[in-house]
Amino acid sequence: MKILFICGSLEYGKDGVGDYTRRLASQLIKMGHFCHIVALMDKHISEKLTEEQLEDNSIINSLRLPFNDGNKGNTILVKNYIQKFNPDLISLQFVPFSFDSKGLPFWIVDSMSTLTQHRIFHIMFHELWVGMEDGTSIKYYFWGLLQKRIILNLKKYTNPSTIHTQTNLYKYHLEKIGCNVNILPLFSNIKEANHEKSTSNNTLLNSIICKKQLTCIIFGEIHFGAPVETFANEILIFSKNHKLFVTLLLLGKNGNEAKVWSTAFSTNNFNVRTLGWQSEESISQFLLCSDFGITTTPYILAEKSGTVAAMHSFGLPVICVARQWQVKVGKAIQNPLYVSEYRKGDFLDWLNRTNVRNPDSREFRSIQNIAKQFIKDVT
Repeated sequence: MKILFICGSLEYGKDGVGDYTRRLASQLIKMGHFCHIVALMDKHISEKLTEEQLEDNSIINSLRLPFNDGNKGNTILVKNYIQKFNPDLISLQFVPFSFDSKGLPFWIVDSMSTLTQHRIFHIMFHELWVGMEDGTSIKYYFWGLLQKRIILNLKKYTNPSTIHTQTNLYKYHLEKIGCNVNILPLFSNIKEANHEKSTSNNTLLNSIICKKQLTCIIFGEIHFGAPVETFANEILIFSKNHKLFVTLLLLGKNGNEAKVWSTAFSTNNFNVRTLGWQSEESISQFLLCSDFGITTTPYILAEKSGTVAAMHSFGLPVICVARQWQVKVGKAIQNPLYVSEYRKGDFLDWLNRTNVRNPDSREFRSIQNIAKQFIKDVT
């Protein structure tokens, strides 16, 4: 099958959706498909760039078009590219802010309608609209309405054969506006190094007590409003009762909230290691040596967290320590798989009901399985 992916940007390590698209294309190439990628509005280049990008030993032909050249000229260039490549399927990797600085790419409806005529069209919605949460400002509410209108028109005038998204919350909202949606889980952008994949039926509680040490890890951006002091105090009580050595690992670009977590853990005399940017090999080693991962992404959005996907790909248990983020929905939204929500007083019970490594979560995040599901859904 010949597949053309369209995303915003394709600069290595600078655009999460671009990295996602490149890795998915790489896996599909290994499965025998032919994949090209077009970066329709690339913010990291100043002139048109045709190149071969390398991902996990797969060579991917790519066309990158500068953001500053504008959508009209870029759309014409993509149309010519499509005529030459002649793909069976065109897949749009949609994030509103990838195609417009204000997240309002009204033009994309006409552009995709022109580019996808007489071809199978697929959309992956990585993001929907702003102002979804309860208590949002008037500004974000109306901003979100405009973004919703773009999505409605995109669905109406392009008639995609398949629509994917990564979270049950987004699936609910898309179905509410008339879309038929499948969940395609997010895989990790961190490839595992050559380490033994240990699994165990032992609980976290027993494992930590036996080792006399507890190591937890936060990877990537830390969101505000998490009940970090309460969480750290529960770990303190547990560690005193069992005389444990506690370490918090902070990896990647954590942002200003890293100070909040560092202070809360340091105040309790825990060991805090602020490691910053690391290579994939190092990240792999830290994930394998940790007892559990922490995400500060609001619980209902944890399915779309790349760091959660990375932790799951190593079978690492994940607990969500985050602010309450409420949205108005007409039905209960399914909880994110393999993520537990922290509640005050629940930490010890969570340790006791959670296994050390979960092979099911590793398989759930396997790029091989996700790529197979992608092909199954679009054909």
